[in-house]
Amino acid sequence: LGNDFEVTLTGAATLSNPTNLTDGQILRYRIIQDGTGGRVLTPGSIFNFGSDITTVALSGGNFVLSTAPSKTDYFSGIYRSSTNKIDITGILKGY
Repeated sequence: LGNDFEVTLTGAATLSNPTNLTDGQILRYRIIQDGTGGRVLTPGSIFNFGSDITTVALSGGNFVLSTAPSKTDYFSGIYRSSTNKIDITGILKGY
């Protein structure tokens, strides 16, 4: 439950679809590479990427993340109940 989520990747992972969302809910994610880095994250089916953001966010069905050890990336989205999707609205990488 909540709007803010954080995960430290220690291997390849899938970001599960959140539940009990409300229309217009804003979600923020902080994705951290562990001390090894190079970890892969696959988004669940509810995440929706617009045509502009797809080119910087996805490759081969996985998020394009910073790969250096201990780097942090952020992304945010807004849930739209009419489509049952989280429209990804922003991505910031390399912190």
